[in-house]
Amino acid sequence: MNRIALITIGDEILNGSTQDKHLNYIGKSLYNNGIKVSTHVTISDDNKTIIETIKYLLKSHNIIITTGGLGPTPDDKTVDTVANLFNRKCVISEVVLNDIKGFFKRVNREVNPLSRDQAYIIEGANFYRNKFGTAPGHYIRFNDSFNINDKGNNHLFLLPGVPYEMRYLFDTHVKRCVIDLFNEFIITRNVYTYGIGESDLVLKISNLEKISKEVELGFYPQSGGVKISLTARGNNKTDIEKRLEKSLELLSEDIDTNIVEGGSASKRLVEKLKKKDYKISFGESCTGGLLSSSIVSIPGASKVFDRSFVTYSNKSKFEVLNVSPYTLEINGAVSKETVDEMLEGLLAETKSDIVAAVSGIAGPEGGSKEKPVGTVYIGIEERGKKRVVERRFFNGDREEIQKRTVSYLFNEITNLLQ
Repeated sequence: MNRIALITIGDEILNGSTQDKHLNYIGKSLYNNGIKVSTHVTISDDNKTIIETIKYLLKSHNIIITTGGLGPTPDDKTVDTVANLFNRKCVISEVVLNDIKGFFKRVNREVNPLSRDQAYIIEGANFYRNKFGTAPGHYIRFNDSFNINDKGNNHLFLLPGVPYEMRYLFDTHVKRCVIDLFNEFIITRNVYTYGIGESDLVLKISNLEKISKEVELGFYPQSGGVKISLTARGNNKTDIEKRLEKSLELLSEDIDTNIVEGGSASKRLVEKLKKKDYKISFGESCTGGLLSSSIVSIPGASKVFDRSFVTYSNKSKFEVLNVSPYTLEINGAVSKETVDEMLEGLLAETKSDIVAAVSGIAGPEGGSKEKPVGTVYIGIEERGKKRVVERRFFNGDREEIQKRTVSYLFNEITNLLQ
């Protein structure tokens, strides 16, 4: 059975100077193809540590992907260390050297000796040309005795640590190779739910045991709901699709009222607004522009998004959306009355078909006994129709409260427009 391990190499990650984005990218990309990364470790740029880690992981994994340590500086030791592990020399590749020369020519610089050394490839390894940098990727097949062997059943991929270079080489070469190594059909279907927590959702699925016999289930909490992943694998594609359809039907029997279509709340809202040929505008306080940025992150948002007013201060609420100073003084910025007047201001300032406003306390300070951190007032009006203003409470830190506010509001608008 194939098992994948990812090794992130870099002292800068361990000391907190750089954030590791490699696991997120590689793990998500493979998972979208039904393949799981079994193990992930982050280690230092140290010869002994690199060798010991690879040897240890090979006891239980046959596919290893490393990122980092392919650069030109003395602390980049991955290539030489792996070559020593296999008792192999590094030999210069004229193809890679010409690529490096071309790279430096494009930026009007001379190739220096350190960068020239990046043209050295582990003897017997395949290399991946890097059009965005000077560090080529490596691919080594070998057997259990650590001798390079074209018929080996173990696979080692060395990728650079620069994120966009890593992504290019992974997408262009490594991903397809790994998928082919699994030599089976793997299909994943995602179901998105809204308005129910992870544990309550699981308890609601009476067919859980039946479904688990057909597919692999994964539950992933998201702001406002849970993503359920169903993965089936095997040698017969038709059989896999039947198992997935059967599982989806069983799932729908239990949680049909909680299932929403189409992935993210932003995407669903944009699609719904397109169908209605509606324009939308926002009045934002505690979200500070997150409503509008979430909408414009979706392709085609220009067809439905009109504008957003970020009225963070009381003064801006009065000057931009005409919220009464009396309302702000008596009821406070975080109140039903303030959000109600923000909606009135949006209707007056725009010609949008639907408007929404939020005002809340995202924290970590500013809360009180009556209005603790996480309190958010949310208002929606479809022009000329019913207006809804409600108080909600969201757990989490500042960022999570803002994200949950956006997700909840977008789902509520989508439901309102059904």
